[in-house]
Amino acid sequence: MKIKRKSGGLLLAGLVSSLGLLPSLAAAEAAPNLKVEAKYQDIIPIPLIIPGDKGSPSGKVRWAYNGIDAAISTSPTVGSDGTIYLGAENKRLYAINPDGTKKWDILLADIVYFTVLGSDDMIYAASADGKVYAIDPAGRQKWEFAREGPLVARDYCSSWSRYRFKSPAVGGDDTVFAAGVSGLYAIHPDGTKKWLYAIEAKEQIATPEWHVKGNEAASPAVGADGTIYIGTKIGDLYAIKPNGEKKWTFRAKGSGVYIPPVLGADGTIYVKSFSSGGDSLYALNPDGSIKWSSDTKTYSKPAVGADGTLYIWSDMKLLAYNPDGTVKWGMDAGKPFLTNAAVCGGNQPLFSTPAVGADGTVYVATAVSDWFYAIDPRGKVQWQYYAKGFGGYSPAVGTDGTVYMVSPKTLYALGTDATSVSLNKNAIDLQAGASEVLKAAIIPDAALNKRVIWSSSESTVAEVDSNGRVTGKKPGMAKIIVKTEDGEFTAICDVTVTGTPDEKSPSPDPVVESGLKLNKEVIAPNLTDISGHLAYEEIAKAVAYGFVNGYEDGTFRPDAGVTRAEFATMLMKGMKPAVEGAPLSFADKDQIGTWAVHPVAQAVQLGIISGYEDGTFRPNANITHAEMIAMVVRSSGQPADRTHQTGFADDADIPAWAKPFVSKAEETGIIIVGGLPGNQFAPQVLTTRAEAASAIIRMLMIKR
Repeated sequence: MKIKRKSGGLLLAGLVSSLGLLPSLAAAEAAPNLKVEAKYQDIIPIPLIIPGDKGSPSGKVRWAYNGIDAAISTSPTVGSDGTIYLGAENKRLYAINPDGTKKWDILLADIVYFTVLGSDDMIYAASADGKVYAIDPAGRQKWEFAREGPLVARDYCSSWSRYRFKSPAVGGDDTVFAAGVSGLYAIHPDGTKKWLYAIEAKEQIATPEWHVKGNEAASPAVGADGTIYIGTKIGDLYAIKPNGEKKWTFRAKGSGVYIPPVLGADGTIYVKSFSSGGDSLYALNPDGSIKWSSDTKTYSKPAVGADGTLYIWSDMKLLAYNPDGTVKWGMDAGKPFLTNAAVCGGNQPLFSTPAVGADGTVYVATAVSDWFYAIDPRGKVQWQYYAKGFGGYSPAVGTDGTVYMVSPKTLYALGTDATSVSLNKNAIDLQAGASEVLKAAIIPDAALNKRVIWSSSESTVAEVDSNGRVTGKKPGMAKIIVKTEDGEFTAICDVTVTGTPDEKSPSPDPVVESGLKLNKEVIAPNLTDISGHLAYEEIAKAVAYGFVNGYEDGTFRPDAGVTRAEFATMLMKGMKPAVEGAPLSFADKDQIGTWAVHPVAQAVQLGIISGYEDGTFRPNANITHAEMIAMVVRSSGQPADRTHQTGFADDADIPAWAKPFVSKAEETGIIIVGGLPGNQFAPQVLTTRAEAASAIIRMLMIKR
């Protein structure tokens, strides 16, 4: 049989599979009725974003690479060193440097539809000839592995051929897992077969000649414990042990589990099944039992943020699900792009998979309008960008925050304007003649212009050079100011310069001591946006005692978010513990800003921070109410007795691990001050600066 790559449905099928989108139907069911109105109970309405809407800032292009002489066939994949990999219809795999220049390309035997990376940045590419190729970071082919069986299939009532072979997945020991026609292959890192798990063949309804018999396997996913999860075309999800033995199976409603499951940091398995009315979404426990499910017509592969929020396209809306299955917010995106691949009288809708950045920003593309959006965890559009053909692929986020997206023949590196700047230290003490280097971090990471300007309020006391090196000149106090060239955002470090050891120069008293008593009069800070705020007194005290500052423009921004690293820093500055800090072993410790390393290490040593089950700290994720209260109560020295209930109206939504801390905070008066209606604690809601300052001040008042 001669396979046509560029006509009919095979090429499109590869694209659809690479996005984790709808495959052709494998059962005698009607096509999805895209006009059916789904009913949502908990969606916060978000107005339809109109292309070119001036209400949202426009993203900017860092660079665009258009040196590919054929249509791009994969979504981008980013290596640990920032290299971007993508395939094209000219049968080449490309590696692009982070600066937008070509690193290398390699010619393979057929069109690449999928790319995944191993722990050592080995690239595993799956192509239309059914093979899996291993390419090293230098662009040299190490091996190829052929999967058995015919390359294409035609399902019931389908007018186009469907590409059979799906994306591989890589385990922690660099074992490669790839689905064949009727089973799952485990491949050694050297390219030899480790084992083959045969998926049980189960006949379906009698169908015309083109019906695919048996129980075809889809793309796998690998859990942190090495368990492999793989779906089948009749709706089974298999959990297979690393040695090739079956752990359990789950039967989903509908006619097939075609895309790889997505795994949450807490071990939750998110799986979709296809049916005539759209897909069903399941959240499964590690033992295969149902945690929750939703039948709201989900049409794409989901993505999970560091805080456990699940993002997925559903009935023309982008939905954000809380970990408990309730809908956090929804964004109306209009109609999907309908392909020319007719299935049972209808057409396939295309939605690309969202991507989530380290700071929680969600990046999505809409196929019908070619608009690309960056959305914050609360559902607000941060910036948008338009380019023809953006909707057909999924974005990827680089280690430096750059967002990569492809149109038919171009790879784009996108970013945005700077929104703020921070320093690794808010205060330093220097002797005259001594120096210390301050480090500035531009926020967000994807900001295109990261140039800053340094200055000193009293250069005769302390001077600073263009690299942030501060040198003490004579006893006194000065402010070192760093300002972004883009937007003129500022951050300040207070510098106290003392005399040399043979001089008599008094040292300033510390602003806050461990176990302080907050009973002295506090002078109201000159901040323009806290008057009348519920947490006014706590904010004033927090600023006066020096563990949180206002901004250069005279505002405090009480409703702005707080990251986990920022909160740990505020907490340690408030407590001033006399500990050096424990060595950090978090898997993502390199993501912790230098300004936060010491306070995070102190919090770890004191048992205030332990990180997540996957070994990460997630410093740039905004801290939730539950996480914040747990850290504050641990800091207070108050015993958090085990309790089964709090007095909050949403007690049932509070995680079991957090209830003892929430109960103690409720008992002692360390409470959320955000003015939430209906006596809500809202455990998964993100903490604001006002709430953080209030909780720390109230904790210091009762600290043992």
